[in-house]
Amino acid sequence: MTTPHTLNRRQVLTMMGLGGGVAAATGYGLLSPRNNGDLSSFLPRPTGMFASATVPVAEPIVATNNIGNRLLVVVELRGGNDGLATVIPESGRLRDMRPNLLGFSATEPVPFADGTRLHPGLAPIRDRGLAIVQGVGTSNPDGSHFEMETRWWEGDGSGQAGLRTGFLGRLCDELDIGAPITGLSLGAGNTPFLIAEKATTVGLPDPWAGWFLNEVGPWYENLRRGLERLGADALGESARFMAARSGIDNTLAFGQVLGSLDDDDEGDRGFPETELGYQLGLAAGLLDSNLGVRVLHVPFDGFDTHDDQADDHNEMMNDLGACLAALQDDLASRGLADQTLIMTTSEFGRRPEENGSGTDHGTAGPGLLCGPVVAGLHGDAPDLNALDDDGNLVATMMVEEYYATIAEGWFGIPAASVLADGAPTNGFGADLFST
Repeated sequence: MTTPHTLNRRQVLTMMGLGGGVAAATGYGLLSPRNNGDLSSFLPRPTGMFASATVPVAEPIVATNNIGNRLLVVVELRGGNDGLATVIPESGRLRDMRPNLLGFSATEPVPFADGTRLHPGLAPIRDRGLAIVQGVGTSNPDGSHFEMETRWWEGDGSGQAGLRTGFLGRLCDELDIGAPITGLSLGAGNTPFLIAEKATTVGLPDPWAGWFLNEVGPWYENLRRGLERLGADALGESARFMAARSGIDNTLAFGQVLGSLDDDDEGDRGFPETELGYQLGLAAGLLDSNLGVRVLHVPFDGFDTHDDQADDHNEMMNDLGACLAALQDDLASRGLADQTLIMTTSEFGRRPEENGSGTDHGTAGPGLLCGPVVAGLHGDAPDLNALDDDGNLVATMMVEEYYATIAEGWFGIPAASVLADGAPTNGFGADLFST
């Protein structure tokens, strides 16, 4: 894949200093290969609910076909999720390697398919449309979080392609039809996952950091009027200035939509009162807004379970299952269930053999896909009797193949346009999806 080196509205905003003065200062970090700064921590938090906004929002962006309306929510299980405690094979070999880590604090693991069981925390999503892609990893794994996160973010399993953008960012470039925001990350700030060349993608470490864009009072209203004037069209202006003005307009529109969302609404809509529940509740509201968001990324930290894994992993799986079930219910109530795919990523799995009360960094692990999917197990599970020289699982599906499935099968985007030249792209395609 080749990446164009063209000037776009996000890069212009950064070059002119407006990215720091408007977008980043509101906590909405506009991502580009040249700017990953995040200034939102310098802002105070609001003390009350947002007031109604005064900035007009652009008309909704509506696609004309089913694939063109599809949405993606990516939940990144950061730290390295233990796939063998998520999708549990019926294996005496695993019991031998983990004599102390196969117990669960709640109910017993629930049956799934082909002799496998799910962690009991995932029971709420088992029958809601759950596809599990087995053994996702790389052919040359590395034990470093930083290295493997970068490979997953860039969509480069080998780590050798030298990509300047993120996989989700490249999806957004292909999906971009001029919406105010095409890709959005909640809670991670400016993640490399969403770095794009032309689409507007936003990293939002704190959804309420731009509170002043909707606050009542003369000072705030004057600020908004000033920003509106900066964003107004000017006849005869150069393309660079016009791109910057467009970026300001997008920021103001985003501020209005966030201001219209009730930050106490997640509990009323059935989301658990956890950080993940809060982020996914907000995600559903943003997907249902008229910003045109097509790709939404939410990080879920804590999966580096070297110690106390039984308790920690159980708690996170319980949270994940409850939150994903709530998200599916909420999407259904908004009429978005059939067009929204939820997927998980994690930089690596854990080793098959326990180490004290936890497990060390591993290699391959399962990817979970929720929504309009062909339910069940897909692909081959790694063989516990054929580990690599380091005693780790051997991946049976490359990261790029997993991503190619999303690009081609879900969005109808040729895999070669979003993955590096020579990357394996023989994923499952449309066979994995039911709509």
